[in-house]
Amino acid sequence: MTTPSRQSVRPAGGFTLTELLLVLLVVALLAALTFPALGRRRGGLRPKAAAYELVTLLRNTRLAAAANDRSYVVRISTAPPGPSAEVFAIDDTGRETPVTDDRWAATVHDLPIASFDRTDPDGRPVLSAEWAVWMTPTGVEDHYDLELDIRGQSRLRIEVRAPSGLVRLRPATTNTPEAMAAAMDDYWQMHCR
Repeated sequence: MTTPSRQSVRPAGGFTLTELLLVLLVVALLAALTFPALGRRRGGLRPKAAAYELVTLLRNTRLAAAANDRSYVVRISTAPPGPSAEVFAIDDTGRETPVTDDRWAATVHDLPIASFDRTDPDGRPVLSAEWAVWMTPTGVEDHYDLELDIRGQSRLRIEVRAPSGLVRLRPATTNTPEAMAAAMDDYWQMHCR
């Protein structure tokens, strides 16, 4: 009579406890190395998302002004709890009422505002104590430039151009070729990869 060998008793196709523990150890090491990097990268997403939300808010306000034959103002506040933007409709008497339309968001919070400039179409500064972008059914009268600081990583510039009210999001640059090339490279790294 023959005794069964050790291999014939072992079930076919299974893993040993040692193999399973080794795989779990490798997965835990990869997770420990990956999660901190993801957290650092995600830190810049909220300010960038707020910048995109503001661009969308300005574009929607421009479209609503043309569609409704009504003027609107986007007021940008730096008061606590944090920088925000809100849309107000202007009636025939000049009275402002907050927009509460469910079809488009009428407020943006946590804006990483660095600066706000308003110039007339000839490039002369328009002095104003308020940070507001005025949208009429026919466009805007002045140029608006809002510079946003994305947690020290880069700066983005939101431009609203007269007379059409065209809203653009661009990297903020200085006029030197080196600074412009560096800003375009940063913009490419952030948005195109």
